[in-house]
Amino acid sequence: MSNRAVYDCMLFVQFVLRPQRTYRAFEAIESGVVTHYLCAETLQELQRVLQRPKLRSKAIRLTLDKMDAFVAKVVAHSQFVHHVPDIYSLARDPKDSIYINLALAADAPYLVT
Repeated sequence: MSNRAVYDCMLFVQFVLRPQRTYRAFEAIESGVVTHYLCAETLQELQRVLQRPKLRSKAIRLTLDKMDAFVAKVVAHSQFVHHVPDIYSLARDPKDSIYINLALAADAPYLVT
């Protein structure tokens, strides 16, 4: 049985910048040890963050084609949740509330940041 989890956007950024740091977290998704969940909002955030000029300057080898392939791989290895109710609001960082709400909607006990 797979563990159900939601990965925060910054984990993906770490993988792009320093894959050796987060390799095992992504290996767990690819091997099926972890079932990862995405929704439209978290996917859009990932795409926006990967296109930031500051990040792109740090990840020179991350071409647009490689970025698209990486996002496609993430999508291919994730389950998509189409409806994420706004149940919880994180007061200290409201824009991160989506990750908690996604975990609740997916009944995922793990939120990896």
